[in-house]
Amino acid sequence: MTTTEDIQSKEQLFSVLDDFTKYYVLHKKTPDIDEYKNVFDQSVAQIQGVQSDLFNINNAVEKSSEIMNKMKLSVDISILENKKKIEELEAKLDSYTGLQGAYTLKNDMVDMYNLQYLGNFCMFVGILLICALFAVLFKSPIKGLSGSSSGSSTVSSSSASLTKG
Repeated sequence: MTTTEDIQSKEQLFSVLDDFTKYYVLHKKTPDIDEYKNVFDQSVAQIQGVQSDLFNINNAVEKSSEIMNKMKLSVDISILENKKKIEELEAKLDSYTGLQGAYTLKNDMVDMYNLQYLGNFCMFVGILLICALFAVLFKSPIKGLSGSSSGSSTVSSSSASLTKG
């Protein structure tokens, strides 16, 4: 209900209560007159109608209050989460500003340099190992290549042994 309907309900309640008190007294003084009894019964029915309207208004207010409380709770939770994020970001900002920030940035660069150095060292060791592996694999049993027929037969016999095994 809107506020104008609420105001009308309040005014209606007061006018109904005035009629009720007037006709209650008249009905109790003269119970034999049916007109007073009928108006009194109408006043009671109107009071019950207004009471029903007020009950509906009360329920609507309670529902709205519950909805508002849920919304307030979700906003409060969101605010707390955002405060935590802000505190974390402020801590990061503080670590990157001033002397502490320079120290942090220097340490980050030293760590990056050490990782790159370790990577380069591992690559150098790997290249040496691969060269040694190739040297061992491709080391030929040929004593000398002088172009003699015995040398070519050794090469052909060693190549034949490689193809068989």
